[in-house]
Amino acid sequence: QYLPVPVVGGYLAYIAFYCGQAGMAMMAQVELVRLRDWSQLANDNALRHIAPGLAVAALIKIIGHIAAKRNASRTMRALVIPIVLLTTIAIFYIILFFTG
Repeated sequence: QYLPVPVVGGYLAYIAFYCGQAGMAMMAQVELVRLRDWSQLANDNALRHIAPGLAVAALIKIIGHIAAKRNASRTMRALVIPIVLLTTIAIFYIILFFTG
């Protein structure tokens, strides 16, 4: 009641942008300080590092959507992110084990 909704929305959008930028920078192993630094993400090396993270995020979103459509329990919907992340880690180490 004290803060207008657009102010809160703008603040949350800024936080989301900042978190997204930091995540992309960590995955691509580059430093993003300004908006013009985003061009560093357009090379093959950066895209190769970012692709698995985006794939996991898309998988979480898709599985969460499927769980909501099937009227899964609240507990099951809450377990989507941990299950996908643990499965991703397990797949990573299985691939690492077999490829050396």
